[in-house]
Amino acid sequence: MHDYQPFSVIGFHSCDKDVGLRVLNGHDELLPSQNSWDWLGEGIYFWEQNPLRALEYAIENAERRQFNKTPISAPFVLGAIIDLGNCLNLVESGSLKYSVHRLKN
Repeated sequence: MHDYQPFSVIGFHSCDKDVGLRVLNGHDELLPSQNSWDWLGEGIYFWEQNPLRALEYAIENAERRQFNKTPISAPFVLGAIIDLGNCLNLVESGSLKYSVHRLKN
């Protein structure tokens, strides 16, 4: 159940400092993760309204307590304004039922 969300949120992405600086300088872009272990499937993951949690996750990855194909050497956080638009809202009951069904199949 997708629904149009006519507002934006601030999101924070955990990454390596080299990646973050390349993105900020326009030399690279974030690529969707396509790992079998990704919680919600393919995509670019952001911590909503929580830069501290994004930094903690980057540190956990650098310490190998979280797993990435390419480990983070220097923890870094990118901030973004995300226009939600047409999205799956996991706060709504109907969407939660949809996501559970999708994960089981």
